[in-house]
Amino acid sequence: MQFNPLRFLLLSIPFLLSFSSLGQGQINLLNGKQIKADSIKSQGDKFVYFNPNKLNEKSVKRDNIFSINYPDGKEDFIFVPDTASGDINLDQMKFFIKGEQDARKYYHAPTATIEGIVIGAGSGYFAYYGIIVPALNAVGAGLHTPNIMKQHVSDTALARNQFYAYGYQSIARKRKVNNSLISGGISLTVSLFTLGFFNKQIDQFFYKMHPDVIDQVYFNINRFFYKLHHH
Repeated sequence: MQFNPLRFLLLSIPFLLSFSSLGQGQINLLNGKQIKADSIKSQGDKFVYFNPNKLNEKSVKRDNIFSINYPDGKEDFIFVPDTASGDINLDQMKFFIKGEQDARKYYHAPTATIEGIVIGAGSGYFAYYGIIVPALNAVGAGLHTPNIMKQHVSDTALARNQFYAYGYQSIARKRKVNNSLISGGISLTVSLFTLGFFNKQIDQFFYKMHPDVIDQVYFNINRFFYKLHHH
């Protein structure tokens, strides 16, 4: 059978990718974020890692890390709970962070975004005093806790775990506040510029119109109604 270099390359890609995925590590942060990383190493109060996407070396503080999955498959738990002072234990924290991770993946808060756009647009009527309205709306959005049983999760059994629910809801509330603030701020800015533009155009229109022209317009209107009445 004749050697085909193209066929050999295509068959080798999945094999090479499998080794590539095994050779990549991951840093799991306490806020639920996950950082893909290579060559992770401890350096004082932080961990230094190589970012394969940005092709540069970065660092993250030790206090922000829950655990590290090294390229060799080993997981090292950096978080050390102080249960004497009320910290939750390691297993409970695992569920909490899993809830955060799922919320970051599945919860998008579109209602908060739409409300922010509508309220921000309406706030433009109050000029610069309207800035406080989107902010108050964002605070109100954060006060409402989403029902975990009605949300999209990776495993419905997890939703019954209170620590998973706490983690999911904490990120969901933050996302609602952020979406409301950002969409409300952008909408308010657009509204202010739009209203300011039209007000300026109207002012310029009447400013450019000579008083004699305005008097002539009123004269013609009165003349029209006078003729209409006498006919």
